[in-house]
Amino acid sequence: MSVPSSSIPTSLAMARSPIYVTGKNNAVATDSLDSMDLDIKVWAVTEPATNNYELSKPYSVDEVINFNIGKLIGSEFVKDFSNYNTTAIAASASGEVLNTKVSGSWTYSDAGASPTTAPWSTGTEFFATKGWREFGVTAEHTGVAMATTRKRLIGTATSESLAIYFDTASTAVTFGILWSDGQTEEVSIQTDSGISPSSTTASDKVLYLPAGVNNLNAYTGFTSAVRPSSNTTLTNYTLFIKNSGGTKIWEVEYEITCEPKFTPYQVAFVNRYGVADYITLFKRSQETANFTGASYQKAVYQDGFTTTDEGKYQAYNVNSRNQWSLNTGWVGEDYADVIEDVLMSESVAMLLGSTWIDVVPQRGSVAYQTGLNDKVINYSLNLSLSHDERS
Repeated sequence: MSVPSSSIPTSLAMARSPIYVTGKNNAVATDSLDSMDLDIKVWAVTEPATNNYELSKPYSVDEVINFNIGKLIGSEFVKDFSNYNTTAIAASASGEVLNTKVSGSWTYSDAGASPTTAPWSTGTEFFATKGWREFGVTAEHTGVAMATTRKRLIGTATSESLAIYFDTASTAVTFGILWSDGQTEEVSIQTDSGISPSSTTASDKVLYLPAGVNNLNAYTGFTSAVRPSSNTTLTNYTLFIKNSGGTKIWEVEYEITCEPKFTPYQVAFVNRYGVADYITLFKRSQETANFTGASYQKAVYQDGFTTTDEGKYQAYNVNSRNQWSLNTGWVGEDYADVIEDVLMSESVAMLLGSTWIDVVPQRGSVAYQTGLNDKVINYSLNLSLSHDERS
């Protein structure tokens, strides 16, 4: 007897790319897979009593039945940039990572026998973020890194966090800091956060580390000796993750940047891994107000009746929308990845004062720069408010 086989995500799935649940007939010559039902539950905190989605597909010509559930899961996420100022190793906000359970039954025939209907799964769970995979990449995410590895320029009083995937598959055990003069400290992620890598809570799968100057100055996991406030003559530090064997499995370098002339702008975005990420643009900026509207000419009466408004033009549908043109300043070639992430993001915000405001990047053709071709590299971002000035 040949029973069909199923394929289901088992690690961290990215919902902006296809997420397939598949049923396959293993003995096409003698058996048949007639139909497959799929029940889906999606939640952030508590598993719902009823299914979010119930799907069904009939026989397929090649006897492989595929359900792409990425867009269904993708509609359930929330964006949240509140962990940018975390002063501890913090779990992600509710709704950034979702738990998904799939179950269902299928109907199949074995060697011409009468069709049999049986469960193919009574409930298989996996986690997902609103990330995306590059074309041709099918592997699920298992590594600790949840951001592009680039040298990050950061302001002297900037709050910023760094996301990691925290699971037994990611092998992350310790979080540490290394200054350019050799000072270093590290802490146990589990001990410091109180979160186990085997946790089944969705928000525990992505953790945010204190990474900015303000965050590290207030973080009590490290001693005061390695805080930026105690190392004012130094500008470069590296944050790293080690596994249980003491081997570094990810590291990100930060450079504290003092900008004496221009006003830096911090931009937040949901990156390719589906988590909050940040970039600060230090150089020339220009704020522009784009005004729109229309007008009509009031009637000129022919019967001798006149008013003071006769023949005048009247404006209507007048509104405005602000736009910012921002520049990174001189950066490395690895900034191409973060520019791609910003322009590919569906959720982008800019920090004005102490408030994150939603913005929309101007998208189009971007030339990725290199030191060989361009000598010095500067990227510009044009961001518009996500709303008109007048509601």
